[in-house]
Amino acid sequence: ERTIRVFLDGLRFWEIVLRSLIFYSIALFEKLYSLLMDPYANVKSGKLRFKGEKGESKKRKHKSSKRGSLRPSKVAKSAFNEDLEAHAGWWEISKFVDIIGPVAIQMTGLVPSQDTSTVIGSDQPKPFPPAYYLSASDDGFINLGPPRKSGEPPAPEEIFTAVKVSDTKVAFKTGYDKYITADTGAENIITAAADAIGPREQFEPIFQDGKTALLGFSNCFVSIDQASDRAICRAQKAGPTEMLIVRSNKDLTHNPLYDLPEEERHGTKKAELLYVRKFQSWQDKKIRLNREDTVALKEAKRDGNLHETMLDRREKMKSDRYCK
Repeated sequence: ERTIRVFLDGLRFWEIVLRSLIFYSIALFEKLYSLLMDPYANVKSGKLRFKGEKGESKKRKHKSSKRGSLRPSKVAKSAFNEDLEAHAGWWEISKFVDIIGPVAIQMTGLVPSQDTSTVIGSDQPKPFPPAYYLSASDDGFINLGPPRKSGEPPAPEEIFTAVKVSDTKVAFKTGYDKYITADTGAENIITAAADAIGPREQFEPIFQDGKTALLGFSNCFVSIDQASDRAICRAQKAGPTEMLIVRSNKDLTHNPLYDLPEEERHGTKKAELLYVRKFQSWQDKKIRLNREDTVALKEAKRDGNLHETMLDRREKMKSDRYCK
């Protein structure tokens, strides 16, 4: 019994020693951890940067001197969008290159100017006045159409097809498949009875100071006879009544790839294959491609003679139906 008591006392002693060691070990570990982490306490966390890499420069924000002031580009874009919405997606043409395809001719000299400036004490812009378009009739005359409210598109009879005749002149075809003509008679009435384009069917758009006018064959400008509401070509000088707007509803987003032939939209290598398929004689039902390097094709494309180079390459293969 004495031996057992001595043994139990020894166990209690070592238990106390073991607990003391664990306690001091934890305290020592916490002390070492705090000493090691102190140098990193004031370091700012951020994105990992490599040596030599430049940091992003902070752009200085310029506060506007007046609240609500807009940049000129934003004002112009806003005015363009308002005009576009008021005319149901028909936008104003300001360059000759855009006069092609469906167009509408809006006469602006007979109605108040389209002022969209903000009314004092109101955030709402002034409403757009009604739009008056030239309208073709089945009797061969061109008349002033009825007023179109804001957001209302031109009617089918008020839509013409513009056909470019030269670098400065254009012809207009009505929905009745007739070209409008500047009559050289006494009344100088504009009619729409021509089946083909001649000198009297050609009109020259004049763009100046943000305004547009149409000059006819007799060096007179298109306007409206207020007594009969018919289109005439009588005034030798462009005044307020001769001012007009040519509008188009073409999609304003343009993909430059569509300007290229379909065969050339996927690179020079694919273009050569497609042209070989198009012009090959198919004597043995096999495609005969030139095995020379296609680097010459890329250089030819830069120089502007891609088609000549591809023709020479097909000629060497003696399989083209047009060059053997």
